[in-house]
Amino acid sequence: MIDLVKRHELLCLFCLVYFVYNINFRPIPSGDTIPASLLPFSILEDHSLYFDRFYHYYAFNNYGIYFFANNGGHYLSSYPIVIPVLVTPFYVIPYVFLKLNSCPIDLFYPGFSLTVSIMEKLSASLIASVSVVFVYLALKELVPRRTSAFVALIFAFGTNTWTISSQALWQHGLGELLLAASIFLVLLNEKQASNRLIILLGTLSGLFVFNRPADAILLIPFIYYILRLNDMRIGYYIFGALLSGIPFLLYNIHYFGNLFGGYSTLLNSFDFSSEIFARLMGLLFSPSRGLFVYTPVMLLSILGFFNIFKLSSKRTKEFLLLLGVSCLAQVFMYSAFNIWWAGGCYGPRFLTDMLPALTIYLGVFINKINFNVKVRKNMVAYIAIFLILIWSLCVQFVGAFYYPSGNWDGEPNVDYHPDRLWDWKDTQITRTFNAGMVSPLNGIKSICSIPNFVRLKDIQNSDIHLKDGFHSLESWYGVPTRWMQSDATLATISTDNSSANLSLQAMSFHRTRTLEIYAGDELAARLSVPSAEFKNVTVSIPLMKGANTVRLHVPEGCERPCDIKELNNPDQRCLSIAVQNVTIRGMD
Repeated sequence: MIDLVKRHELLCLFCLVYFVYNINFRPIPSGDTIPASLLPFSILEDHSLYFDRFYHYYAFNNYGIYFFANNGGHYLSSYPIVIPVLVTPFYVIPYVFLKLNSCPIDLFYPGFSLTVSIMEKLSASLIASVSVVFVYLALKELVPRRTSAFVALIFAFGTNTWTISSQALWQHGLGELLLAASIFLVLLNEKQASNRLIILLGTLSGLFVFNRPADAILLIPFIYYILRLNDMRIGYYIFGALLSGIPFLLYNIHYFGNLFGGYSTLLNSFDFSSEIFARLMGLLFSPSRGLFVYTPVMLLSILGFFNIFKLSSKRTKEFLLLLGVSCLAQVFMYSAFNIWWAGGCYGPRFLTDMLPALTIYLGVFINKINFNVKVRKNMVAYIAIFLILIWSLCVQFVGAFYYPSGNWDGEPNVDYHPDRLWDWKDTQITRTFNAGMVSPLNGIKSICSIPNFVRLKDIQNSDIHLKDGFHSLESWYGVPTRWMQSDATLATISTDNSSANLSLQAMSFHRTRTLEIYAGDELAARLSVPSAEFKNVTVSIPLMKGANTVRLHVPEGCERPCDIKELNNPDQRCLSIAVQNVTIRGMD
């Protein structure tokens, strides 16, 4: 068995990692990943980069859809499209299967929505698993095989590669893969120089820039390495970069009129004020986003970086030292970003892309350790290393199997309350863990639901879908009940222009509140909701043909039970009104 593993070490490593990445039986998507999950189907079905067939499924609020960009009445991804374009070939077989079974490309059709979720999960975990293989290959050029395998597994399961890159089609997954493969190509070229390697390195660099422009700072050591060659290989590198980069450059210029595409609007989010140092500390040490809180094992990478000076190869030493400086520069760059915590996500998402580089330094450090347990003076250091390694693994396990239980990101919304990022009494890790594991059964159910919609279990119409603003379903004396935040949205599709009756039962939290019901932009009703008992509500609402939104708004806002002393209740959810028995009647 051992000989078999050695002969097929890369396949075994890939299969092990890919299996673990998928045993939570669910993707952990975000609005940011919706375009990447759908674009392959737009390409295959419509031969187009537009999301026109999918836009109306998400057009259920009055504030716009941030992940789609309007382009002359058509809708494009607000994010770079490198990753969905590259994974499209993997979608051909499931797409053909859908067509052979007459399954419409319709997110309200369970067969298609299930395929979207499964393919996003499988594609993301595939990319992340291959990045682990390349980290292993790069490490093998510097340290022994056993050390390389051990550290590659730390990279796989002790960092956000597991909880971010393998769980949804974030750009970070492809960024990690491209960076890991590029590092390997440089180290391999030092051992056996080849023009083909340089062309391939340039190709990866071109993709790297347009996959996530903010990562371009990590290309500095690669460009320096190529320039140090000082021969015609510089031209080979440029040729490879142009080969892969020009199609995406032309896409950005043609559709958006600039080099950065939909990302150009983010340039206004950079702030180089004195707060940059506080954000820097947040990226590294915040209890709910800090790199060294979620992945403290990477503290050892700092020690490994200084061991790079001992390498014998001058070009390799210069390359790896400059790579470390580039990683530090990237941290400073994200420190200038207003939303440095990266919105709703698990851990330090913005720093995920540079993890392959940090893992190289970690491997160099681990290789230098003398694990002679008989030497008592080193026991404290060994125990410390063991503890931070276990902590890193456990934190990522929580992210993969528990998140987003507890809804730390949304209750209250971290984007509006960034001070919560420094609250050591209510950290994302602890709240997520305390809220409990998402069971494999619930994971399977989640991928069977419509992306970005949760079907209400307490309604009569299968055409009504929960959009946002509701808490989890609970039972009150056997009646399915949901608490709202200050705004909640129901979505429905109507076959024509008509009127319908919205009926529900409502009760306010702690004190009487006002409930405003909007059909689209039109205020349909405003009523007072008592706190002592459920009130029957029936409102006539107009429906337009196609997508419709029904918004429930509470002007007084919501409150957390834990903030009201007389209640003596630890519940941290923000509650306004509870609703039951939601129905819409009168639709054809």
